[in-house]
Amino acid sequence: MRSQIKPEDQRIIKTLKYIQVNYNRKLTLKEIADYVRLSPEHLCRLFKQSMGATLFGYVNNLRLEKAEELVRNNKNQLKNVAYAIGLTPKYFWKLFKDKNGISPSEYVENNKRL
Repeated sequence: MRSQIKPEDQRIIKTLKYIQVNYNRKLTLKEIADYVRLSPEHLCRLFKQSMGATLFGYVNNLRLEKAEELVRNNKNQLKNVAYAIGLTPKYFWKLFKDKNGISPSEYVENNKRL
């Protein structure tokens, strides 16, 4: 993902801040678009152009980064980590494994050895 955002594009900055504050609950495209006063279609197009990723690709990546922090730093049950980042356990497992190539449980075991 590109991290260079055009400074004049305050809508994307506002979108990113909203996501940072609210990633841990269910988000909808309509909710985010309403917050930044854009149509959902325009927001998706603008976000992709500015960030080089889809809006929910970005949200899910952020959620997984937060999950990895929680797993490394806490002894929380993995299902509680899923809920803490706004996902169901089943979807969390799928996204985590898709991104990392291993399940959250395997990730925990690997980090215990370090």
